[in-house]
Amino acid sequence: MSWTRPGDFRIQLEKLWERGDILSSLATGESLFPRRLILKCPTSAEMADRFDEVRAWVGEIRAVPHCRVETRAFKHRIFGTNSVPAEV
Repeated sequence: MSWTRPGDFRIQLEKLWERGDILSSLATGESLFPRRLILKCPTSAEMADRFDEVRAWVGEIRAVPHCRVETRAFKHRIFGTNSVPAEV
């Protein structure tokens, strides 16, 4: 399973810190945030085959503090319409 986990967001932000992007934005006054983070989502087949795992994953992503999660509608013939994270 290669879906993005909440810890992956921290890793992405740590890379910004290590490259000096966060400190330089404070010095230059350039706004670094809000910033779109990389989000690897389940495929349509994974959503159908591993629905319970996907539902748990959605809960984990939505529970991440200090992040805005934008969703998209996922329509399935058996499960109906569900909302899944599209961007963080």
